[in-house]
Order: sequence, then structure tokens, then C-alpha cells
Amino acid sequence: RRNPIEYSVKSVERGAKLFADLCSMCHGQSGKGNGRLALKMKVHVPDLTAPKVLEKLTDGEIFAIQSRDFPVMPEQNYRRKWDIVNFLRSISTRTSVKNEKSRHRADAKSSQK
Repeated sequence: RRNPIEYSVKSVERGAKLFADLCSMCHGQSGKGNGRLALKMKVHVPDLTAPKVLEKLTDGEIFAIQSRDFPVMPEQNYRRKWDIVNFLRSISTRTSVKNEKSRHRADAKSSQK
């Protein structure tokens, strides 16, 4: 699934706030998987800042992970999930908004073929 929310500074900022409010207790403030609840969990909490963790996943796959019926993951609405995807891309790849927009355009072209 292609991300319908444009990768932008606004979307990344919204995603960062949502991540801090909804995800940081497990994933940590910076996404390194070291949140205060991570040690108590029986599942591995990945370091989302490591490019190798997210680089092989599409935006749609990251969205789906948030959508799975994990009892430990808080429910979010559709737009919020996509903003979090954009935020995660920003912390895992450390690319600029301009470069990420180019990647999204390339993804869109390849999905149209």
C-alpha cells in the first residue's frame, strides 16, 4: 500500500508528536527500542533508528504493523498511522524531506507499472 499522506515537514512533526505520546513508552523517545516498558515486554522492541530495520519494509507494511491486533500497541486512526510512518522514515533514514518526496514519487511510478 502506498502512503497517501505526503511526506512533509508538517506530517513528520505530527508523527513525531504522536510517536512521543503513543509509542515512546515502548520504543523510547528517540525510537531506539529502549522505552520504560520495553524491558517488561516479552517481545523484542526494535531500534527504529537503524536503517536496516525499516529499509526493506514498504510504507504500507509499516502501516500494517501498526494496524495488527497487538494488545500492547495503542489504536490510532488512519491519518495518524501514516504520519507516524513518515516520522519513522525521517528517523531511520535521516534523509531530508526533499529526498524522501523523491522516493515516494519513485514508489508511486513503480506501483503504476
